[in-house]
Amino acid sequence: MNINLQNPFVNKILCIIQHYNHDKYWKMRAEVVNPNSKKSKIKRLYYLLRIKKMDAYHNSSMGTDFGNGAVFVPHRFLFMV
Repeated sequence: MNINLQNPFVNKILCIIQHYNHDKYWKMRAEVVNPNSKKSKIKRLYYLLRIKKMDAYHNSSMGTDFGNGAVFVPHRFLFMV
């Protein structure tokens, strides 16, 4: 079965399933980080809340998901002679 990802209907369904819309995410983020934004402060705070919820849903607050099996070892130093 071949699914056309360019189809707007299919794209909308994927956005609902994944809890993420790429275009909306980056537009909201641009408004939040822009200090000269014309949007009201309450709307910018709402955008920030939605961005944080999307990030939390995908475990991207740190950029990675470490998981239960993550092991951290001490840093090794290389000495130049």
